[in-house]
Formats: sequence, structure tokens, C-alpha cells
Amino acid sequence: VAHQPEDRCGGAIDRAILYPFPIYATKGTSKMMLAGKMFGGREGLDRDRHMAIDSGKPVTIGGITVTPFAVDHSCYGSVALLLEADGRTVLYSGDLRRHGRKPGMIRDMVAEVGPRNPDVLIMEGTHLGSGRGKGKNEYQLEDEIHRIIAASSKLVLGSFSPIDVDRVITYYKASKRAGRIFVADAYTAFVMHLVSGEIGIPNGRDPGQGIQVFYNAAFRRREEWKRRRTEELFSKNTISLDEILADPSRYVMMFRPSMAEMDFGGRLPDGSRCIYSYWKGYLGNLDWVKCQAQLGEAGGELIPAHASGHIYEEDLEELVQELAPKTLIPIHTFEPSGFQRFYDKVTLLADGERFSIG
Repeated sequence: VAHQPEDRCGGAIDRAILYPFPIYATKGTSKMMLAGKMFGGREGLDRDRHMAIDSGKPVTIGGITVTPFAVDHSCYGSVALLLEADGRTVLYSGDLRRHGRKPGMIRDMVAEVGPRNPDVLIMEGTHLGSGRGKGKNEYQLEDEIHRIIAASSKLVLGSFSPIDVDRVITYYKASKRAGRIFVADAYTAFVMHLVSGEIGIPNGRDPGQGIQVFYNAAFRRREEWKRRRTEELFSKNTISLDEILADPSRYVMMFRPSMAEMDFGGRLPDGSRCIYSYWKGYLGNLDWVKCQAQLGEAGGELIPAHASGHIYEEDLEELVQELAPKTLIPIHTFEPSGFQRFYDKVTLLADGERFSIG
């Protein structure tokens, strides 16, 4: 079962090439995997093997009843999974958070699963031990990004993951509030096209929505069939770099470090501000180190503005108490023992260690 459209699906797809088993995934996950195939160099989801699953609707797989529950995360289409067999229940959280645009998803899951007191909760704990405390939510991030845009009279660049649909909405709304047009790259516009019918965001295809599409140099190097399919979609709503540079104060432009050389010729527009909405650790990568230097040479700056895709420790404690599992098994954390600070039924397992429900 593919619960997320990003790194968690890679292993499933790799094995599916060797073994013809079905892949259970939400419609949202399948769409993000299609976008990843088109623009991220990843394997797509074979339609013949895709078994669609919907939040709250159980399916039976090999004698195990699996019920997906939509959760708020920085990747569109993510779910938690409730597994039931032989009178036992296991809830696998996947990656989730309570500070995005859809906190009601987790409330619905808690209302359904909490009363059952699952035998095992397999729970992510990315922020345990980080010492960062509770950070901003997505609406506060939108306000922050709006302030950054409004304070600039030059071109504003925005860097974030296109499959984080919440973040796409954040940048689009902040740009519109500041009276600017949001310029999406082809990847971001394609994601908006895929999900617009489900969540009511602009589709990127039609003029007058406060969004236009820029085909960067990396896109122009893609396979012809990918370019053709994308260009057909957005043919009525594209913008050139010359148009942007003619009046940069009108735009907030989706940006990647490679564009500094490939599109701007190594010289970013004077006074450019780049809003960085990723984990700060990536700023140590060579491409971002170079990009920050290029921004400095242009008299601009890089401004981090981010909200995590993972649940904050304070929210995590509240969620665990609401679910009240008989046993909690930590995953996806550097401090698994951190759960023991607020819950006394924690089982710490080493990688590969077996665990049997009594």
C-alpha cells in the first residue's frame, strides 16, 4: 500500500517492476506519482496494477482489512493506515501534521480510530528532541510570505516542493494578496491542473486567475512527448522571461537554484528576494551555497520561511493521548525514547526486529 507519493513509494514501485503485485494508492497519490514521472525522473504508477483506495473505505488484502484515513501532510494524497486481522488492530501513522490547511482530516481519523484503542500505534516522531518547539501553521506562513512580498519592490522568487499542494496554495494566495501574479513552472502548474478539480484551486490553464506559467530551461530539455503534453495544457497562459524582467515587481516566480545559470545566465535580477520554503539543512548543499552568493552579488537576499510537513511535538503528544494505543512503536525519529516523556506504553524496536501482538 502506497501511503505517500514521495520517497515512501519508491521501494514499492521498484519491487513492482520485479513482482507483479497490485499497488493500492489513493487518487491523490497516483496523481503526484504521475507528476513525479513527468518532471521528477521517477517511476510512474502502472494503471493496470493500481488499486484505488479512498479515505474511510476499508479494503481486504490477504485476510487483512486495511482502512486508509486521509491525513494532513506536505505531500498531497497522504494517508494513515488502520490494519485489522484476527481481532487485533494496528494504526500506522505515516507522515502527518496538525498545522496545515486540513487539520480536520486528523480529527476525523481520531473520532473513528480513537474509541478502538488500537493494539499498536506505529507513529512518526520527526520533531522529537529537536528542541524547536511548536512552529507556525500554514496560515501563519501565508501571512509571513505575504509580508515579505509586500515589502519588496523587485522580483520575488519562491522555492518549495510542487507536490506540497498546501504550499502551492500558500504562495498563490500570498502573491494575490500582495497584488502580484504567481508565476508557476511547468511542474507546479501540472500539479495544480491535476488537483484543481478536487480542491478548487486554479488549474493554471486559464488566464485571469492570478497565475501564469513559465517554461524554464530544464523543462525545454525534457523529452518531446512531455513538453508537448504540458504545452498543450497551458498554451493560453504562458509568460516569457523577458516579460517578467520587463516589470519584475508584478511577479512572484517559482524558482530552483539551477535557474540562476540556466535561465538567468548566472546573474539574478538586481534586488531579487528568494523565499526559501524547505528544510534549512539543504542550504548547505553546493547548489544553494552558490545561489546565495549569486543573490548577494545582485544585492538581493535569501529569506527562509517554512512550516514543517511533520507534526510538532506538542501536537504529537495530544494525538497519542487521543488515540490511546495499548502499545506505541516509534518510527521516523532520531529520538524514539522521546515518546516515553509523555506516554508510558512505548515499545522500542531495533531495525528488523520482530514484534508480536499478544
